Amino acid sequence: MTSTGMGNRGRKVAIAAAGMTVAVVAAGCGGGDGGGGGGGNGETLRVGADFPLTGALSFLGESYERGAELCTDRLNEAGEGPTVELIVNDDESSPEGSARVAQRLLTREQVDAIIGTASVPNTSAVAAAANGAGVPFVAISGYAVDPATDPVVFNAAHRSEDAAAAAFEHFAEQGWTDMALLMANGPLGEEGTRVAELLAEEHGLDIVAQEGFDTTATDVTSQLASLRAADPDVVFSFTTGEPAALIARNMATLGMDVPLLVSHGNATNGFLELVAGIPTRVFVPSGRVMVPDALAEDDVAAEFVAAYEEEYGEQPDYFAGMACDAVSLVHAAAAEAGSTEPEALLGALEGLGYEGVTATYDLSAEDHHGTTPEQVVLLTVENGEYVLAE
Repeated sequence: MTSTGMGNRGRKVAIAAAGMTVAVVAAGCGGGDGGGGGGGNGETLRVGADFPLTGALSFLGESYERGAELCTDRLNEAGEGPTVELIVNDDESSPEGSARVAQRLLTREQVDAIIGTASVPNTSAVAAAANGAGVPFVAISGYAVDPATDPVVFNAAHRSEDAAAAAFEHFAEQGWTDMALLMANGPLGEEGTRVAELLAEEHGLDIVAQEGFDTTATDVTSQLASLRAADPDVVFSFTTGEPAALIARNMATLGMDVPLLVSHGNATNGFLELVAGIPTRVFVPSGRVMVPDALAEDDVAAEFVAAYEEEYGEQPDYFAGMACDAVSLVHAAAAEAGSTEPEALLGALEGLGYEGVTATYDLSAEDHHGTTPEQVVLLTVENGEYVLAE
């Protein structure tokens, strides 16, 4: 990682031979018993970050990294609680890479907590390692956390069903009743199907057809042609990035004049570029950080947007906001517990209430997401820009 866009803040940068590892420490953090200064209690909170900086999901990686680094700096400059040391690793957008990164962070880097990454399969790999080690992991993806099986895993992203609920409600208001599903083969598609089946009846929608596809496919027109025969009002594909854009392109090729709902994993400027010029109407659930003009001046999300624009010269996206919240949640737990020990962090996280950039989090032992459907906004693309769906 270079220091581009980081202002004049000091950085320590170390590149590991087995993969990219970047330690980021705010300037002026020396001294103290825990190796850090600037924090309120002299301790250093080592937060390992697993981000997709290369590979198919790299369009998310920069947003993750920027959001996490900006909030690390802001927390350290505030001087309350422990100093945060952010250690960024690249998982190369694959579950195998995520598994390697998790083991490196847990064994070599000896981190106190982990945050990341994109996609359900990649997140699952980190969750398995974190659960095995008893180290808290704050996810930033559509991964569904069950505290019974994921005791150390939390999620800064909205639940998949909460994100989709905003869209399903909108569809019902439009009088659309028939939905077709085009889901990726594997865990991601299984999650999308679960969400669709959970919400369809509640919102008066019928699932009239379903097809599957491989995310490495370069054409899905045959699957879409099959779905078109069922005459749906809308197509739902719980996919992220290029596969989602491919579906939009192929729908346009076939002349399917119905909208496409994709996952909240696409609430990024990078995805906006992928669907530029495609006439298919695409719906994307998101957090409020993507609609800065609708925020009150004293909203913490508005403050984050202003700081991000000053630092990087552009508006943040949903993933930058979630990465900021992931760092902030771990830091708030450490400050609450008065300790950076993983067990103490876990106890504090399970009782934490926090006003974040993406959402208001109300975490508990029974709820490791802590968000509500009302905090989700539904975006659509018009003239190459995201706007609120109406």
